[in-house]
Amino acid sequence: MQILLEPFEEKGVELTTAENGETAIEKIRDEKPKIVVLDVMMPKMNGFEVCDIVKKDPKLKDTYIIILTAKAQAADRQKASDIGVDCYVTKPFDPDELVKKVSEILGIAD
Repeated sequence: MQILLEPFEEKGVELTTAENGETAIEKIRDEKPKIVVLDVMMPKMNGFEVCDIVKKDPKLKDTYIIILTAKAQAADRQKASDIGVDCYVTKPFDPDELVKKVSEILGIAD
């Protein structure tokens, strides 16, 4: 994912990664990013849990969250919708479409 999004750094976007859900929450709280890309299956705290915490925090609720996952079942999509996921992308995915979506959210022309 980092390699896919690295070209955004040339446009002034700072990329940050987290090795698990708990670290992701800490970084989101500290850095208040405009957009977060999460996998559902992460160590310590899954992507659904991270999203739920972020969307319930008044200071972070406007953070745009993309879930990128292999979980394509209707129940998983419904859970994502219920907790406020902004965009749910299942694997395999089109990298160009994801880059286009991130560009739109950040207001950056390709």
